[in-house]
Amino acid sequence: MERVKISQEDLTTINELKEKYNSLVLSAGTTHYELVILQDRKLKIEDQMRQLREEEDIVYQQLTAKYGEGTLSLETGELIKS
Repeated sequence: MERVKISQEDLTTINELKEKYNSLVLSAGTTHYELVILQDRKLKIEDQMRQLREEEDIVYQQLTAKYGEGTLSLETGELIKS
């Protein structure tokens, strides 16, 4: 088998490509990890939104029982009955 010495320039080009590849692989891994964290945050926010809607429903039911059906003006604090 014949051995051929690769030029330093070609070797440098190959090593640069390898470094770029390794950098992209690392970036892909980091991005995946960040995506997992964001998905976890999204689930927590969705759960908080569900809890907030449940609280809103309870307050609505309490106010309806107390004042009756109508439209509430938050600026004036008046309920316009329907």
